[in-house]
Amino acid sequence: MIKIEVYKHSDPTMAFGIYSTERSRLSGFRIWVHRDILQQMAAINFFKAGYYVKIRTYSKNEGTLKSAESLAHIVAESDSRKV
Repeated sequence: MIKIEVYKHSDPTMAFGIYSTERSRLSGFRIWVHRDILQQMAAINFFKAGYYVKIRTYSKNEGTLKSAESLAHIVAESDSRKV
């Protein structure tokens, strides 16, 4: 199972503020997946425009992890004006 949470903020600064606050609480192994996507184990957090996005899975299955990463890329590359 993959869970995605999308939070709409009033402006990009607010979205970045939440992203940076939560990012500072993350610990452990980190991988830069996309220019502004941070993946830690089975969690991917990023912001785009006025949106903060969290993608989670508790699965360690390689296929599920790759699907979560693909979902992050799709969301990151989508047109935020259509959300």
